[in-house]
Amino acid sequence: MASGGSDHGRGGASAAAFGTPPDGLRWGAMTSTHWILTLVCEDRPGIVHAISGAIVEAQGNITESQQFSSDDTGTFFMRLQVETTASRERVEAALLPVTERYGMTWKLDVVGRPLRTLVLVSKAGHCLNDLLFRQRAGQLGIDIPLVLSNHPDLGELAAFYGVPFESHAVTTPGQKLAFEERVLEVVEEHDIELVVLARYMQILSPELCETLAGRVINIHHSFLPGFKGANPYRQAHARGVKIIGATAHFVTSDLDEGPIIEQNIVRVDHTRTLGARRHRARRGKPHPHPGREVVRGGSRAARRRAHHHLHVGPRYARSVTLLLHSALLTDERGERPDGWLLFDGHTIAATGTGEAPDAAERIDLHGARLVPGFVDIHGHGGGGHSYDDGGEALDAALATHRAHGVTRSVISLVANPLAVLRAGLAGVAARAARDPLVLGAHLEGPFLAPARRGAHHVDYLREPDQITVDELIEAGDGAVRQITIAPELPGADNAIDCFLAAGVTVAIGHTEADYDTAARAFDRGASILTHAYNAMNGIHHRAPGPIVAALSDPRVTLEIVLDGYHVHEQVVALTLDEAPGRVAFITDSMAAAGSEDGHYRLGELNVTVRDGLAVLSGTDTIAGSTLTLDAALRRAVDVVGLSWPDAVAAVTSVPARALGYGDRLGLFEPGYAADAVVLDAEGHVAGVWAAGARLG
Repeated sequence: MASGGSDHGRGGASAAAFGTPPDGLRWGAMTSTHWILTLVCEDRPGIVHAISGAIVEAQGNITESQQFSSDDTGTFFMRLQVETTASRERVEAALLPVTERYGMTWKLDVVGRPLRTLVLVSKAGHCLNDLLFRQRAGQLGIDIPLVLSNHPDLGELAAFYGVPFESHAVTTPGQKLAFEERVLEVVEEHDIELVVLARYMQILSPELCETLAGRVINIHHSFLPGFKGANPYRQAHARGVKIIGATAHFVTSDLDEGPIIEQNIVRVDHTRTLGARRHRARRGKPHPHPGREVVRGGSRAARRRAHHHLHVGPRYARSVTLLLHSALLTDERGERPDGWLLFDGHTIAATGTGEAPDAAERIDLHGARLVPGFVDIHGHGGGGHSYDDGGEALDAALATHRAHGVTRSVISLVANPLAVLRAGLAGVAARAARDPLVLGAHLEGPFLAPARRGAHHVDYLREPDQITVDELIEAGDGAVRQITIAPELPGADNAIDCFLAAGVTVAIGHTEADYDTAARAFDRGASILTHAYNAMNGIHHRAPGPIVAALSDPRVTLEIVLDGYHVHEQVVALTLDEAPGRVAFITDSMAAAGSEDGHYRLGELNVTVRDGLAVLSGTDTIAGSTLTLDAALRRAVDVVGLSWPDAVAAVTSVPARALGYGDRLGLFEPGYAADAVVLDAEGHVAGVWAAGARLG
């Protein structure tokens, strides 16, 4: 039996029970420090009363309290968060008599101070990537000064996150002893407080376990204590287990017997292969820190269904109706003056002209043009930030494009080392899972022709092989929306088949392909031509190339960067005439989009931007664009001469259809996403709504 509580514990008192703070202190009147106090002792009356008194004596205020008493062991546990202006010395001096009287084991630490953490790994990188990504994103209170491994495989991944990495072979008893001595050296050198075994596939010696007792955590790929040791999922599969999971536990000299910190589970049945069970449980790995939990999991198919239905997170969900009225409604089907649009939550409930229905909120647009939200299926950054950098940089870049009318984005990643690409895909998958405005990832590489690489680093290009294809699909966790492939590369046919089977739209680009090769790829299922006319063979009267193959195939969408640099406006007009309803304007934007001229980075390459033209520094090779989709829309009307409905289609319904979202994005139609952009008389963005909520 056990009992627990908060705020008022054994002894029945808290800091508030002591009345006015000593010395006339007014809470919060001076600069305060927030502390975490944890303690363990034999359970007896008066503990909370005594601790609370000591805290008040130290001019402290208890802002959070948790306690637990085990009737089985007679042990009392307590965790307090305390705010005080007093120094650490004064707080400790006030606590010391109480802790000695009750024989307490206790610790006082500053709130939010990251734990100095050493990570041990072997070859599997999913746990390490999760830890490093969350550390960089500020989601974990840890500071990792070093990653130690018995294999060199994950060095690139650690380097991507800027974390030092060491590998030492552990194949003999002597090497194992030397490795563990190095562990202890690192613990001493960096004052390590926590050691995490993130799929480290070696058993620690009893001596090391004893030396680091209470400081080593293992992330175990099984729901302990059910199946310990090797091959837990094989054991579970053989027994017909219907619930699998993973466990974080303290490491002791008894294999997998240490106290359990956190667990996570998922349900399975025997239609799932052994490999599928392992993969699903990987995504259910529990957080390695006590008292916190990472909610993950769900099958890849379930995640795809979530994206398919454009799931809406709480930030965007609304329970009231919103009416936008007195607008010039414009989508690919035409223009409707005096139009109105009714949102109900995150979808369009109704649309029409003339007299409008009632709604909880009404906004008069005074005749302004209202178009569906823009869909950008190919972009790399903006606002001075690159999508590849993830975290706050991704947030800032997305915010820039959303201010210019983009309501649904695909995050394009440039060619990089595989470990970096896997990490980037995992980051996009995590973002897409919580942000309905992010549709997923576009892999522009690594399967590109070196001679047509453009602004991609040649060292990171490769021919597609089965292992790499599988790794990228798995890393994307169902969030890879599009991949660009050069179809002439060895292994490209198989790669196209695999990506299509995984629900990924395949594009042809950065290619030396001729007409026949491109046509075969389109017959195989590829359906997009990546930034047409750029990084590919042009049109020749005896060698028509991939552009003519795409123009001739009604199943294919052609991307165009309409910035005045990538493609001449007359060529754009000709393309639109030859492929009506199949040209999607993209930004292909790098960090300078929506920002200033200057020097930037695209992946690992330097880029110089002058007069809005981005080129690889020291060359004339175009390196993405500085375009925003509202600028492309204005250029399509003002320079190319498109009608507003045709121009709007190229930034809304056409790109939506290209990725399979044509039945829910890009039109003003009941049941479609409540995404809309208000344009002023010059075509500049005056207001943006996405999933029913106003942005900005």
